[in-house]
Amino acid sequence: MSGKYYLTWRNKFLTTDAQTIDDMIEGLESAARELRDMRSAGVVLEGGAEDDYAHFVTSDPAVAERFGFEEEEEFEEDDFEEDNF
Repeated sequence: MSGKYYLTWRNKFLTTDAQTIDDMIEGLESAARELRDMRSAGVVLEGGAEDDYAHFVTSDPAVAERFGFEEEEEFEEDDFEEDNF
């Protein structure tokens, strides 16, 4: 195993279920809290946040499990499969 774990974050749906401006605020604040938690755990952004997607990486398996990251080989295989559909 490579020891790297990846997570793809999609910004587009952060406020999809919002019915009020307060709902939007809560959705964005919740996302900001999660990003702060990931940063505090040592997660880094890889390659920027282009086209509505952000790619995060960690080498810590406990952090990966906490935030739902996938191992590098699984991540690459899933990406390959998605590209074929």
